[in-house]
Amino acid sequence: MGEWFGVFLKGLAKGPEIILGGGFGVYAFFMAAGRFAGDIFISKHGHTKVLRIGGQLVVVGMAMVIISANPWWVFPGFMLIGLGISVASPILYGEAAKVPGLPPGAGLATLNTFAMAAFLGGPVLIGFIAKALDLRIAFMFVAAAAILWVLQTYAIGKKKRGFLKL
Repeated sequence: MGEWFGVFLKGLAKGPEIILGGGFGVYAFFMAAGRFAGDIFISKHGHTKVLRIGGQLVVVGMAMVIISANPWWVFPGFMLIGLGISVASPILYGEAAKVPGLPPGAGLATLNTFAMAAFLGGPVLIGFIAKALDLRIAFMFVAAAAILWVLQTYAIGKKKRGFLKL
């Protein structure tokens, strides 16, 4: 997402050049703040609930970015996106080392393979969709992925067993 905030601010939200890096700055600041504070929330609410809330923050943040025409209104959306994804990676890496029947290194390697594929392919896929259709539509695909993330946390919470117990 970070790669596309400046493009979005300049192209679709018609933001002045002086604020173009600000979108990524807000996103990165709140992602870091969320990681620093994340352990407190995880210890109080559990992995699954924190992941669910994080996904919900990303969905709301993406909606704010997608529907906003004012460049200043997208900043709270970037804030929510950064905050929402901040603890997902640490939680998932921690749990990947505990997958039943899988050595810890294999679980971590598997997760890292998917993470690297997303890191390398995500910006390209967003760019492809943006070029073919529109950047807002590309962001809708990201929002849809966040909705799937939230739905998965509900499914995991209902199982009451396996990884990411409530």
